[in-house]
Amino acid sequence: MKTQILKALVIVGLVTQIACENSKSNGLEAGSKKQVFISSAMSAHDLTEAGEQLITPTQFMVADKVFDMALEQDPNSFKALFYKQFLKSFMVNKGIMTRVKPLVAKYGNISEYQKSVKALPDTPASRFLLDGKEDISKVKDVQSYLSDYQSALNDFRKFLIENQDKQLSIEISSAYLENLFKDSGAYECTPVSTTGQNQYQFECDVTNITKRKLTTPDFMAIRQSLAGMIFFMNFYTAYSFEGIEILKSLDIKEGATSEEIMTTVSEKLPEFGKLRSQNLLKETLNLGSDLVSAGRWAVQYQNQLCPTGTEVNQQRKGYLFHKGICVKNADETLRGLAMLEQVMSSTIKVKLGEKNEEFELDYMAWYKNPVQDLLAIAPKSYNSCGQATALKDNSLGGLFVNGDANKLLVTAHCP
Repeated sequence: MKTQILKALVIVGLVTQIACENSKSNGLEAGSKKQVFISSAMSAHDLTEAGEQLITPTQFMVADKVFDMALEQDPNSFKALFYKQFLKSFMVNKGIMTRVKPLVAKYGNISEYQKSVKALPDTPASRFLLDGKEDISKVKDVQSYLSDYQSALNDFRKFLIENQDKQLSIEISSAYLENLFKDSGAYECTPVSTTGQNQYQFECDVTNITKRKLTTPDFMAIRQSLAGMIFFMNFYTAYSFEGIEILKSLDIKEGATSEEIMTTVSEKLPEFGKLRSQNLLKETLNLGSDLVSAGRWAVQYQNQLCPTGTEVNQQRKGYLFHKGICVKNADETLRGLAMLEQVMSSTIKVKLGEKNEEFELDYMAWYKNPVQDLLAIAPKSYNSCGQATALKDNSLGGLFVNGDANKLLVTAHCP
């Protein structure tokens, strides 16, 4: 687990620098080189247009600053606000290469790390990735970083919901917003000069720049992609993994029973499994509701969103998701959405266990009222084989509505 988290952390930190390397794109409009000038004397509109050109793998942090300049002049510039929210998750990575150094020193290959840092070219992106304190040394620090990233994604999602009826025209490498960098083109801006504070000049290769429009369907498609990422990250951010880095050093013998493992964890890792204050579990209800409404809307308007019945290039010509927003099987999709809505709004009766007994479950219990400590719902007694015979909470945090989860435990003595 800790190795996977470390790898994910480093990958997220570097993705903004390398995401567009060695990839291809088919721009709708061809160009070559473009001079981009930035000055505090420029209008909010001109600053926003200039910042838009700088949304590249190595200049996005400059673009973020330019949008700040634009919003100082016009706080209501929708385009600048859109890009600020879009870049929010990128900006979380400031200093990440320096921040993870203590963690790498403890659990990774510090010599390879130092070689990688030394090999970084002197660019705004590398300085951005290195501009931080060495403050990530434990798994709990990794979780805090991941929570910041998750929150930034959710802020962008909420912004799209609040502004779903607006329209926007963009002129950047289209894949920055489509398919999470997939199929993006080599697009870069090179600094030419810095003539003073907040005054810059860049030369941008605009060969693969595309003009695209965003309307309600495009905003919906983006936010559903974000929702999936946010939900998945709950598994890493909701409950504390604090102490997991010393798990291998604990005296847990191979073949240990569940009782022995739980006893060791509760004694040696007192913070493990506790609900973190920085969690988005309750936001899951909003994610589900948004999915249901967006899914039904997409089915209703398939004739406009996907005229051919399948994804085809340019069937929504000029829009961000030009291939169409297609629902493969409308009836099946609607049934699935209805089931999801039922799970979210009411309890469900299901048959479980060897005896195929019926239980009433509230699948959303943990999202409506999250369990504060996972160890508080763990087994409280075991048989001589180490198998659980009774639970501390027979409802498992409200999941089993009638408090009968104990029926699924062993009832016989050890074989």
